[in-house]
Amino acid sequence: MQKLDDFIGQIWEANELLRSTFVYGNYANVLLPFFFIRRMDCCLRADAYSHFRKFLKTQSDVDLASVECSPPNTRSIDLCRPSPFQSDDKEAYFDTILQYVDGFEVEIQEVFDGFDFKSTLLQLKKADTLQDVVDHFKSIDLHPAALSNDEAALLVQAIIQRFAENNGDYLAEHSTPNDVARLIVALLFAGEEEIIGSSNVISICDPAMGMGGFLHEAVDYTCSVSSNIRPLVFGQDSNRFAFAVSKATFILKGFSSEGLALGSTLSKDQNSESLFDYMLTASPFGLSWKAEEQIIKAEHRLGKEGRFGFGLPRVTDSQLLFLCHILKRMKDPSTSNGSRAVVVMNYSPLYSGGAGSGESEIRRWLCENDLLELIVALPRDIYQNTGIGTFALVLSNRKDPQRQGKVQFIDARNTFESLRKAKDNKRAFLTSAHIQSLVKEYLTMETSSRSLILENNAFGFQEVLLELKDERDPAKRYEASTTEIIPLEKDALNRLTEELEVEGSTFSVVPGSEKVGYRIRFNQIVAEQEMSLQLDSLAVRGRGYTKTRFGKLFETLFRIDSQEKPLEYQNSLFFPMKLSGSIKTSLEQPFGDYIQIVLREDLILSDYARIFFESREGKLCLSTIYEGYTVPRTTITDIKQMWVAYPTLEEQKLLIEADRKVLALKRAISEFESEIVFNIADVRNLIPQLNAVLYSLDKLSGADKILSLVRQGETKTIEFKETLSWDKRTGKKEKYIELASLKNVAAFLNTNGGFLLIGVADDGSIPGINVEIEKYYNDNRDRFLLHFKNLLKEKIGESFYTHIDYGLTDVESGAVLLVQVEPSERACFIDGKDFYVRVNPATDKLEGESLVEYCRQRFK
Repeated sequence: MQKLDDFIGQIWEANELLRSTFVYGNYANVLLPFFFIRRMDCCLRADAYSHFRKFLKTQSDVDLASVECSPPNTRSIDLCRPSPFQSDDKEAYFDTILQYVDGFEVEIQEVFDGFDFKSTLLQLKKADTLQDVVDHFKSIDLHPAALSNDEAALLVQAIIQRFAENNGDYLAEHSTPNDVARLIVALLFAGEEEIIGSSNVISICDPAMGMGGFLHEAVDYTCSVSSNIRPLVFGQDSNRFAFAVSKATFILKGFSSEGLALGSTLSKDQNSESLFDYMLTASPFGLSWKAEEQIIKAEHRLGKEGRFGFGLPRVTDSQLLFLCHILKRMKDPSTSNGSRAVVVMNYSPLYSGGAGSGESEIRRWLCENDLLELIVALPRDIYQNTGIGTFALVLSNRKDPQRQGKVQFIDARNTFESLRKAKDNKRAFLTSAHIQSLVKEYLTMETSSRSLILENNAFGFQEVLLELKDERDPAKRYEASTTEIIPLEKDALNRLTEELEVEGSTFSVVPGSEKVGYRIRFNQIVAEQEMSLQLDSLAVRGRGYTKTRFGKLFETLFRIDSQEKPLEYQNSLFFPMKLSGSIKTSLEQPFGDYIQIVLREDLILSDYARIFFESREGKLCLSTIYEGYTVPRTTITDIKQMWVAYPTLEEQKLLIEADRKVLALKRAISEFESEIVFNIADVRNLIPQLNAVLYSLDKLSGADKILSLVRQGETKTIEFKETLSWDKRTGKKEKYIELASLKNVAAFLNTNGGFLLIGVADDGSIPGINVEIEKYYNDNRDRFLLHFKNLLKEKIGESFYTHIDYGLTDVESGAVLLVQVEPSERACFIDGKDFYVRVNPATDKLEGESLVEYCRQRFK
């Protein structure tokens, strides 16, 4: 790495020569082609059999390495064209360089055309700095003995990365962060080692290749698996600069670049006759295809014979078009090994578009043909030029038997480390440990805290129109005023019709209005899983809560007509169909976009339901049913299917009473606060009472905080340990038990911070540590806390004290030591030698290159 840094430093010095001629964003158009031409010249003169020789227009058997350096014209490559780096005629540099480039075949000239090299030379010549730039690169030794082919390609990527970090949008738009590229390639080839090892040739394609980051990573990976493999790369991009960079790096690396083309894949696919073993791409987010509309629509009319016969998305976003392109470039699994692909896109293509829309029809084809294998939600802020959430979709037409008919979800949004210094929008990065853990989660294919397995038809739905009836005048009919989403099940429509009749609803289904659609509601699916687990914890912690679907608690429901008053029913809850509204137990005036839910009085009270939906768990429940960007909406079916939890009626009444008193206390405090400066006597009498209230609330809030953390389960930022020192199996105090807790403290310091709860078992039960304190510390809590402090001092170090806060809190079943750790700005080593990080709900030890890479990213 230091070697490449040294070369970058030498090349970077040329920037000083460009300040008066170019804006900073265009420096790369100078540095990269000059590096490329200098590298070619050095290789050709050092090695008569250099791979660059095949690009010469006229090949000769002259041993270039044996030709004398002077006079310059005898030091010529084929066609007797002198090298600009061997010439002393500085006045002729411009013509010499153009003649030199002209001596190569089209494949090399395409690189220089992409860089607009002739224009750059003219600008340098006019500014009288061409000689200085040539002399500067002449001083840099780029011979093969100093720099290997792989290192030369890495050098180009490193220069691009540095420019992207300093100049943001333009270069970042066409390049992929290295950590993202490594993850995508690891997912693409996960479990493929046997196929790669038994193949002589494999084809890899990126239809929106940008600067070739994915392709380079894929080539490196396959070559590391098998030294006998010959990867053939194909790709296309409409940006000239990105095309030039991609082509140049593969030429520098010694690979063929003939499969790389300039132009739009959507309107002019230049690899249209080819099918590929592996494909991967980051489809341009939100790129309009308006300029290519006529060509794309013409191909759409070809049906399944064309690439876009599955459906057309809205013209403002082309991401699904690239997915369609990939589907049509897959090999037939009945006559070959089939194909695998990974597509990176944002959330919109997964969800947008109703039943029957182009987007929905593409997703329908994907699911009904069992082509979608895995969806990974990537961390936010993982890309440099956007902070929006992104997803990696793994596609395959040769799924393993256990995956057939299923899709795996992996929520990796919290699997990352934070950069010490943000690079534009990029604030998160993936370590090698993160990537390995995600690949392992994928290959294991088990349900876990971040992995979920669903059937393909779970994404299907039926969209039906509901007609609004007038409760007061049954003969009066309204136009169909709303849509309802119901599951894609055989009897779902009949069940909805029956439910509406039984409930005496103001709705009826419009006959023949049903349409089939598909949408992938990743955020809602993951939120529902998290919410369901937390509600389960309420039920099993001895709190007497019942978990059920909200629809099971309905007596009936009505749509609220914005022109009329709500119906007068007791125990009603007014539920907004738009997230912009709030849940109410009464409406003083008519509102549109509300439904009136009459709840079963024998199970749940409307005031309790309102309080529940204002809680953390209740808000999580609501997050599973509202969808959309501008104004999120929900449906009656989703409201009915939402999970909720409720205690007994007597307990509900206590909670309602407490809520009313808290509101009254808030109002009283607000009124008193405005007059406090003039009420000295009242304040003197009130302070002791306020202290007592605060003490009680503090005790409650501490226990509630622990219970809230326990309900969330073990995560990247939450870890449970049953004891600090006591091994319950042996009945002894053990050092390795203590070390396990301290490793987690160090990992939290080195990652993003977190909570360590000692006294909580892995299953979430809370035995507490009272027995341990009594057994080893004579029931003296101060002695226990002193022992913990000494452990921190011995293993972690006093310098980290300011990042660690801890204390004992009593909960229902015993005392818990809550350790809250803030992320550190410095690396923390256990005993000064062992380095740990959090990788989701686990603590991993890093060593070697992984440790160096992590520390360079995390603590620089």
